[in-house]
Amino acid sequence: MKLTKRLGPGLLEELNAGLLTLAVERKVLRSRRLRVDTTVVEADIRSPTDSGLCAHALARSADKARVADTGEGFVIADIPERGGPVDAGLLDGAITKAKKAGMQVRSVYADRGFGTSTGNAALTRHHIRDPVIPRQQRAAPIEHCRNWKRRYRYRNGLEGRISQLRRKGLRRTRLRTLSGAQTWVGGIALAHNLQRMALLT
Repeated sequence: MKLTKRLGPGLLEELNAGLLTLAVERKVLRSRRLRVDTTVVEADIRSPTDSGLCAHALARSADKARVADTGEGFVIADIPERGGPVDAGLLDGAITKAKKAGMQVRSVYADRGFGTSTGNAALTRHHIRDPVIPRQQRAAPIEHCRNWKRRYRYRNGLEGRISQLRRKGLRRTRLRTLSGAQTWVGGIALAHNLQRMALLT
């Protein structure tokens, strides 16, 4: 934990990006499909001793982590900001990080929380022409097609991936402050990706 704390979120993010780039270069990571979701990470808080501390504890009780994965099992996981930002606003960052690593993202799979105008803008910006994301309000006609429903079921695999990461420590950060939480999540993602790299090479 002390080593992870010293590294900081910035260095861990660079290490994760470098590992994913290496996986792409060695053709270990070839998937063009990206699944994106979010999960709550409980914050590490001190036991409050007065009303002021209690208010602080409630304000920092949890953060929302962004999690994306590939068909090979590599993950992109981080806490972009404090609190609980809307899911759709986190889509752009996930695609950006995947493409920065060298992935040629063609399809993005996500749940209804990403099916907003903000999410659509991110897809357009990254030229994602094959999104499998249901609309948040009125369903698009394509969502009723059997083939689309079959493809959307592929997104469910990310729930299992998140569950796997939570068993590895994503459930709750052991480091205080936002920077600490970002460091914690970055360390879990790096450890997971190193395991996948070792398994696939």
